[in-house]
Amino acid sequence: MTVIVLHLIFIGLIFGLPFILIQILHHHYRVGYPLLVVGTMTFTLSLFIRTALLWVLQNSPLVNSPLIEATLVGLIFGFVDIGTIAFGYARLARSTVYRPQAVLIGIGHALPEMIFVGLWVIWIVLGLAKQGAAPVGLSKVGVNAIGEMVSTLAPLVLHITLSWLVLQTFLRNEAAWIFQAILWCAMVFGTETLLYRGSTQPEQVVGIWWMLVTLINAVILWRIKPLFVWQAENQGSTVT
Repeated sequence: MTVIVLHLIFIGLIFGLPFILIQILHHHYRVGYPLLVVGTMTFTLSLFIRTALLWVLQNSPLVNSPLIEATLVGLIFGFVDIGTIAFGYARLARSTVYRPQAVLIGIGHALPEMIFVGLWVIWIVLGLAKQGAAPVGLSKVGVNAIGEMVSTLAPLVLHITLSWLVLQTFLRNEAAWIFQAILWCAMVFGTETLLYRGSTQPEQVVGIWWMLVTLINAVILWRIKPLFVWQAENQGSTVT
């Protein structure tokens, strides 16, 4: 029963947290839903490119070294994810200038993967309920479950941060911002890959890593001040 309850909490967070943030951005800040679609489109594009590149990587002799593999995986994520987000700003949301708009694009980029994980967890819960889950102590499943929750929810904050970083490139006309975003994204996913390959209890270690990443993302969002004061009355879809 404990396992099922934890999975139900997991499902509630996966679907509830993005939904609440989207509604706040839309109703309070008047950010248009099309920006959510822009984020989803950038994720879809990055997914296809990343899948092809990672398939090539998995069939190369470089994966024999965990460090080299983690570095290459991180670089793939960094250049592809940030490149597609930059494409979204340059071609699909050129009039985006405010932080709430960047946040919604970041949510859209993270949302498809979160939905997929949520549906997968629902499938697990249905299987456990049908078969009857064996009683398991909280001490045995609690740490791993929390680690999995953190590693699933924390990328939402990461993609919001990356979206805000990439937008600075266009607002400030400084290329350094996009390279910072690429480096940070590569470091996050490269380290995650290395921890999975080199740890005997990857769920716990990766969960701790994502907690640290989330704290750093919070600092980044706080430190990068917006150039423009938010004015909801001037907000449209901003997809041009």
